[in-house]
Amino acid sequence: MTDTATMSPLHDSFEARGPWVTQFTIDGESFGGGYDPEADQRLPNFRRCFPEPGRVLELGSLEGGQTFSIAKMAEHVVGVEARAENVERAKWVQGMLGSTNTTFLQADVEKADPAEWGTFDTIVNVGFLYHLAEPWDVLRRLASLKADMFLWTHVIPTWKAWTWRQGYRGKHYREYGLEDPLSGMQARSFWPTRDALLRMLAETGFRRLEIVDEEPDHPNGGPALTIVCRR
Repeated sequence: MTDTATMSPLHDSFEARGPWVTQFTIDGESFGGGYDPEADQRLPNFRRCFPEPGRVLELGSLEGGQTFSIAKMAEHVVGVEARAENVERAKWVQGMLGSTNTTFLQADVEKADPAEWGTFDTIVNVGFLYHLAEPWDVLRRLASLKADMFLWTHVIPTWKAWTWRQGYRGKHYREYGLEDPLSGMQARSFWPTRDALLRMLAETGFRRLEIVDEEPDHPNGGPALTIVCRR
């Protein structure tokens, strides 16, 4: 742990803009929160599946931790985030890093038209879909971009799924809105079963699906899937 008496002015600047979710390493020092995107296995999986991602749309970019990592291999990354304070933090870090191929936009993906953000080759949809109230609606609008998608999301085991929405079997979960930095914007979200998710993707326009990883006992909320989704 860093002695507060020896903390650099940069530490003070991070503290003044906190609290942070994301941890950033700058000149060998760590700043910000506890989540280290460089230690997240989902990033190597993305790099392996999309070695040349082109123009990237990242959903739920938070404070830009994954955005800057993706930008090292992409033509340009547009990070979309609903919370204004997260966008402000991301832009501040962007300035310190001198990242010229990243753009951060404040928008609620559940209400926005993604076509307004430009054209894209790849969509990064990591830790986002299971926070949505109507994921099928967002997927349908994303499919209209005619981009491939890297998806990581939770699903609900069939034996826990007693709710049907739009013909998809799943379960509702409570969300906590703007007050919780890791929650969705609506009062509740909908988690489909594994089979319902695959059918939802196909029916909304992503018809070529490759499951690249399955975590049946993921510790944070239940089963999780990593899927490469192509039109």
